[in-house]
Amino acid sequence: IFGNDPLAEPGQVEKIFGVQNLPLKAAKDLDAIIYLVPHREFQKLTLAELKNKCKNKAVLFDLRWQFDKEEAEKLGFRYLTL
Repeated sequence: IFGNDPLAEPGQVEKIFGVQNLPLKAAKDLDAIIYLVPHREFQKLTLAELKNKCKNKAVLFDLRWQFDKEEAEKLGFRYLTL
């Protein structure tokens, strides 16, 4: 488990969430992605790019309604939102 917030102050992610703040390029073989903060860097990501970082049947929990559910499911994500 790790977080990625390119705008967070050093140590902020670790303090608030208790996980390391690693660069997105470090992501691989993920079981799940929680899309929580709509930074510009994240809005540029495509579902295909995210899927390339995941295992099969990964969960995409899209808290910002950034992605299309049908497209996500076609790529093999289990798509969840609030």
